[in-house]
Amino acid sequence: MVKLIFIILVIPLNGMAESFTQGQISFEYRRFEDDMTSETHDEQISVFSRIDTKYQQAKNKFVLRAYARVHSGKSGQDIVVAEDLYYSTEVKDFIELGAGYKIYNWSNLEVFRPADTVNSKNLDTDIEKFEKIGELSLYANMFMPNGQLSIYFFPKSADPLFPTKESRFGLNIPVEDPIWVDKDGHTSNWNNSGAIRFTQSLGAVDFQAHILNHYDRDYFILGLNDELAVVPYFFRVNESSVGLQHSADQYLTKFEVTHKNYQDESEVLSIVGTAVKPKDFSVAALGLEYDQSFDHGSTGKILIEYQRILGVSLYERSILSVFQNDLFVNYSYNLNDTMGTQLSLGSFIDLERSHEFLHIATYTRRLSNTWKYNINMRLFDAPIKSSPDGMEILNQSDSLSFSLDRFF
Repeated sequence: MVKLIFIILVIPLNGMAESFTQGQISFEYRRFEDDMTSETHDEQISVFSRIDTKYQQAKNKFVLRAYARVHSGKSGQDIVVAEDLYYSTEVKDFIELGAGYKIYNWSNLEVFRPADTVNSKNLDTDIEKFEKIGELSLYANMFMPNGQLSIYFFPKSADPLFPTKESRFGLNIPVEDPIWVDKDGHTSNWNNSGAIRFTQSLGAVDFQAHILNHYDRDYFILGLNDELAVVPYFFRVNESSVGLQHSADQYLTKFEVTHKNYQDESEVLSIVGTAVKPKDFSVAALGLEYDQSFDHGSTGKILIEYQRILGVSLYERSILSVFQNDLFVNYSYNLNDTMGTQLSLGSFIDLERSHEFLHIATYTRRLSNTWKYNINMRLFDAPIKSSPDGMEILNQSDSLSFSLDRFF
């Protein structure tokens, strides 16, 4: 692997024409509401770092973007994640070929992102903004007027990062290595996948569509293996997705729908001891943004998004996702002063399950050109009604966090 990275580095660095490097180091502190158990960590202290480097010479480009997070003591998992580590070259003026690890953003929405399923996620973090893990890829992009056609091959699926037993982001149970369900008994994450994606802009309208065959790591079954240990079961799925975005003056409207057709519907043993299997379904989302400008130079934005899982029963979609039929409303205010002062207030509202809310407040401000701090408060309002389900699992996970960031 080291030799491969060296080879990739050497190709574009020879006779380099353009390059840049930037990075970030952050001190992070988070305090959770006391859940009255000594098995979990109510306090997290960590150091986060990110490096972002790009070298480009003529038609050759190398990109490296990665982050690491190291926790104090046993307050969390220490991780190193490659987001982007790839080499690309233009073979003609309208064709680009590339290989390496990549982060893909296939959704235009801000919070609910049905089409954004290529990358595995770090699930040991906030449920509405899981961090992505780079996917090993070979790809070809063909550029056309106001559009692009892309073909992808994914030889290996990255493993998601699951919360530990001590984490306040999970179910407080140990999770073993995943099982990749295959009709032929193949269980490796070296499981060839692929996609075709098309994007086109027509005036004020942006259109996107893709067909993706891969292992679904966003909607999976948490079950038991032969030793009765808890494991995630991933199933191969055919996904088809369509998205539209339209801008008009201060308004931006968005729509996105993804349908999942599972290729293997084998039954597995769930964590509650019942036999379950994946079932085809769709996820649809709507979004509206309204930008405001004030006389004194500050700006504001109203963001409203709605997501619903279709094609399954109320109980089935409540198992599939916490956000199975939810509305998100957010207002962000940017003072546009020299210190970049920003305030954001938002709420997730479950429209199907009674009394399930998540309220989030965030305040950020620069201390200088290279230093910034961030204060975040999260309040879960989802009292348990019978057995914990949906957002009720996180009801005692209120938290207050602070980060101090240094950019270079």
